[in-house]
Amino acid sequence: MTTYLRTAWNILKYILIHFIIMVLYIMGASFFYGIKMGIDGSAEDIENLAASMANHTSLAIIVAAVGSFLIYRYMMKRRGLNLYKECRFRRLTKGQIVASCLIGSTVIFLSMIILNLTGIIFPQSLENHSSNMGSIITPNTLLIIASVGIAAPLIEEILFRGLIFRELERKTTMKLTIIIQALLFGIYHLNLAHSTMAAVMGIFLGLSLYWTESIWAPILIHLINNLLSAGLELLGYSGFVELYPLVNLAMYGAAIFIVLPLSLRYLYRTRTPWESYGLKDEIESEVGILPLD
Repeated sequence: MTTYLRTAWNILKYILIHFIIMVLYIMGASFFYGIKMGIDGSAEDIENLAASMANHTSLAIIVAAVGSFLIYRYMMKRRGLNLYKECRFRRLTKGQIVASCLIGSTVIFLSMIILNLTGIIFPQSLENHSSNMGSIITPNTLLIIASVGIAAPLIEEILFRGLIFRELERKTTMKLTIIIQALLFGIYHLNLAHSTMAAVMGIFLGLSLYWTESIWAPILIHLINNLLSAGLELLGYSGFVELYPLVNLAMYGAAIFIVLPLSLRYLYRTRTPWESYGLKDEIESEVGILPLD
């Protein structure tokens, strides 16, 4: 029981580190602008407040990513471990790279369907999600790419498919490890509609890690998914859907029923033998393909 509690505490620590850094930055920025508005009180400052806070939300994502990474690396070093080894930063084959990129560019369509279906049942949740996404979108395109498109996927994969996945696999079966990390990934987004979509996404990300034994696979999937999401939002994809509904339907069908399944099948068929790390022994041992159950 003690070892399971220690695992739960380690997972909670990893999550809190990232969450607290982001919250502290946003609170600091809000406090600064609150003081500034209280002193100046100009109409121009009030009008620019939303845009300024949107920039700081994106900056908070970057700061939290960098800060968390440095703390995680220090924590691993204190335990005599290597962060890159623990998170499985290993090379992918060219085929695995292509398949991961295709999954990232097509799973977004499945995510949109899940998000909208959840929104039908819980409309307020979808409305809150749209509002949250709107607070991140800034006129600074490079800042959006750096934060939502790059920093967020990198640190979230290190956190969930790296550190948390590693903690879970030491204590339970691979099937439960993939399910639990996906659920935690969903819960972390703190919005029912977004959390449901993220949890499903977490399954794909977990499987890609398991099949390739490299965190670069889920990083590529996550990174491309986020870049496309931000890009479609900036380009006004909803307007395209209204103008060309049949083209949009064809894109959804090809992505979900052809490209995505074939890409997942490729990763499965070219899967790499999984290296399991024991609870008390951190020495790597080749054990072949582990069953999911």
